[in-house]
Amino acid sequence: MDLLTLKEGLNSNFQEKLDRIFSEFKSSSANCFLLETKNREIVFSYFEEKLKEVEDFRESLFINLKVFDISKAREIIEYGNTGFSKKHFILISFYSITRESQNALLKFLEEVGENLKILFVVHEGLNLISTILSRLYKLEIHEEKILSENAENEFLLRAAEKFLTTKKIQRMKIKEISQILEKKDEYALEFEDKERADRESLEKFLICIHDFLAKDYENFILESVLEEKDLEVENKFKMFNYQNKEFLDDISDVIEAIKYSKNNSSSGKTLLEYLSLKLPEISS
Repeated sequence: MDLLTLKEGLNSNFQEKLDRIFSEFKSSSANCFLLETKNREIVFSYFEEKLKEVEDFRESLFINLKVFDISKAREIIEYGNTGFSKKHFILISFYSITRESQNALLKFLEEVGENLKILFVVHEGLNLISTILSRLYKLEIHEEKILSENAENEFLLRAAEKFLTTKKIQRMKIKEISQILEKKDEYALEFEDKERADRESLEKFLICIHDFLAKDYENFILESVLEEKDLEVENKFKMFNYQNKEFLDDISDVIEAIKYSKNNSSSGKTLLEYLSLKLPEISS
């Protein structure tokens, strides 16, 4: 997600907050920062793009993951101990972090060099140990809903139409599908029961598929039956029932997918791969 695309999806008030926080991050004499957020992916993308505008960013480190484990902690420590003649940045975002990783980071955070700035963008309410927290300068974001409901609905409706009017073999390559799956999988760990709104992204998309499909079939069935003027009424009903059965089968598949999408452990990718091959291609 580039900065221009990101800005188009943010309301102006939240945009101003992110700009202010970035300015505070850049100008502060501190070296290690913490930003807790309900919108981790959005905030990470914002900081990543802003930092890439900085000269010599190419040697900086950008990591976005679900679980921060010991291997990533060691990678950061090794990178941070390299020693830099110019300012470098570590931007790392995660939903959860192991205790082993936190213990490994303690000494490193205490001795971060002057030419290195580290920002941890984490899910709000993450349980960091007190000795880690004491070494981090906390950036306050005072969050609100980023995307307006209308903007989200318009995005999902466009994505549903694009999905159904694209050739079956190409559907999973659509950019919007990747964005929807990222939101679904963001909170897919078994112990997570937060941010229900974010997990509903796939569910809402499938409902849009359902509604778009129903509207298209309704028009198709009505028009095709009316065009057969020479058929007897009984035969028209037979044709209608046959076409209606195909429609109901497809709708049934979508409804089942919606049910599965509510399950935290379900695979959004698998659900959409099945529907991409099963559902008919609709003319735009």
